[in-house]
Amino acid sequence: MSYIVTTAYDLIRLALQQIGAIGQNDIPSNDEANDALLILNDMLDGWQTNKQYMYTIQRNVFTIASLKQVYTLGPGGDFNIARPVKIESAYVQLSSSGSTSELPINVVDYDKWSQIVVKGTTSPIGRIMWPDYQYPSINCSFWPVPNQTETFIFYFRQALTLLTSTSIQLVLPPGYREAIRLMLAIKLCPFYEKTPTEDMVEDASIAIGNIKRINKKKILMQCDAALNARKGVFNYLTGEASS
Repeated sequence: MSYIVTTAYDLIRLALQQIGAIGQNDIPSNDEANDALLILNDMLDGWQTNKQYMYTIQRNVFTIASLKQVYTLGPGGDFNIARPVKIESAYVQLSSSGSTSELPINVVDYDKWSQIVVKGTTSPIGRIMWPDYQYPSINCSFWPVPNQTETFIFYFRQALTLLTSTSIQLVLPPGYREAIRLMLAIKLCPFYEKTPTEDMVEDASIAIGNIKRINKKKILMQCDAALNARKGVFNYLTGEASS
């Protein structure tokens, strides 16, 4: 399957042309391109806080040692990867009789972690993890403290890479190039005393909506089996069980 390679410079040039800051056959100056790159990175950085802008889930596998409770997650840390914005879920990997399973770990916030009275309790399997979301590395604390080597699996959304130069090449999923270009054009308008047109704003809204729609996680409606004494499947439309 073919894909389109573009650069940050291409997006900046088209955005400036779209708002009339430069002519169709003109190119931005170095200062204009570098200033626009800063604005582009600010925009992408803001997108990191909304999971509906993130287009893929990463699965990362880490091994932790016995009797160590806190691990750093981030560049140069114990788990040496790019710092995720948020950990979606975590699991401990168990192997038995040649088969492997993943046991969910409860990812908690500070309030839940602070309620654990004896934090030094040890066990063969860690069941709770508290990520403190420090920067540039997250401190991940486990409880009980595993007393044997274990394999942990983290799932988190792939962050959008910030751009180090205007010449950096980008390979983006469908819809992202248009959304980034249109939103950048709108962001640049105040710096050139321009007003975005209604069509530009509408097109940007549609492009962003398409990205959010495809990235939105589906929420499954569930019902505790104890609440449904009858056999069959509960139909929420009729309020009754159906066979």
